[in-house]
Amino acid sequence: MYWFPLLVVTLTAANQVLLKPQDEDSFPTSRTIQDDIICEGDSCYPIDFQPKEEWQEVKELQRIPGGLEVRINLKTGEKEARLLNSEMSSESYDNQAAGLQMVDDSSEYEFSTQFQHIRESLLPTAPNYKEIEDQLEDLVEFASDYRFGLKCVNHEFFLLRSIVLNRALPTEVKETAVRFLTAALRNNIPAIEVVNTRDPSFAHSLLNEAAHYSEENGSKENVLIRRYLSIVEVLTNNESSLIVSEDALMKIYNVDDEAVRIKVLLLVSRFHLLEESNPVAYKAYLESPNAEEWMKRIATFIPMPALDEFQVRELFKGLYHYKKGIGRPVKLGSNFINWLADQCDERKEQVANNIEERDPDKREFDKLLIISRHLVFGNPMAHRMKNFDHDEL
Repeated sequence: MYWFPLLVVTLTAANQVLLKPQDEDSFPTSRTIQDDIICEGDSCYPIDFQPKEEWQEVKELQRIPGGLEVRINLKTGEKEARLLNSEMSSESYDNQAAGLQMVDDSSEYEFSTQFQHIRESLLPTAPNYKEIEDQLEDLVEFASDYRFGLKCVNHEFFLLRSIVLNRALPTEVKETAVRFLTAALRNNIPAIEVVNTRDPSFAHSLLNEAAHYSEENGSKENVLIRRYLSIVEVLTNNESSLIVSEDALMKIYNVDDEAVRIKVLLLVSRFHLLEESNPVAYKAYLESPNAEEWMKRIATFIPMPALDEFQVRELFKGLYHYKKGIGRPVKLGSNFINWLADQCDERKEQVANNIEERDPDKREFDKLLIISRHLVFGNPMAHRMKNFDHDEL
């Protein structure tokens, strides 16, 4: 088999990985998990990957134990793993065990010259920040291309990481680097996996940086914070392993910037993804002293006209799961309750008239919203009476 440029990494025991596809709704309906065995039709395999000395494919949902080499075909995105190569030097293993899991691909590619200029411009003896900005600005349009974005992340991640997390660099330089990295990662699942594999704590580092700059609350800093949160959003999108610092999110939320606050609440609204994959962490979020405050903040933002449909759905689903999980009365304010009543009337009519038949996601969300008005956010006894014409919901 001919392999296109490969990404090879060693996973330490401290950084075990549960590989999950980005969209759980895309799972085949025949896939089941029972007694640590995953079955899809007549084909079954263990949930724990069984390594050998030769490369083997890592199947969907399999857990990879620590101490293995993992590679990704940069063309297909397929993953393979094997036992550590006996020729691996002790120094290399020690570095990776310490968290230096991977180095960037140093082979030549289309943008090697531009990034070499960036490296030279970062030298402390003669830094040239304008050159860095100009080079990255010229490359942003290429980063959004699926193939080139993946190449840039594979070759330059640690360089870009060093720029976006370096507080000594000018804000403008970091903002341009963050914008470049966001373009390279958006809608590029293999590139996202490269980043999350090379530095599993990168999203947390970005949140900590955003929390640091939130104390300055300046216009330039707020733009940088929004950029940081955009990367965090991409790296954690539909990830059931999302565990982030509430303290950092609380600090960032205090920034006087509506866009920043919406991004924070969108992250908070994903906590429910932990319900099945990490119930201990999910319970901790529900029992957090901040839980009711998050609910009230989400309820305040949902009725805002500035939100698009996607944001409304994400925030509402987060609030819905929060309310169900907490299981006690929480006063969410009349604006939200009135908005919910209006939305129920509007969406009931759309469901009844099959207006949404070409958008099954919207239809399912509308059903959730309609049912939850009384069952979750109001008086459950009123649900049957209010919805007797919509028993199919």
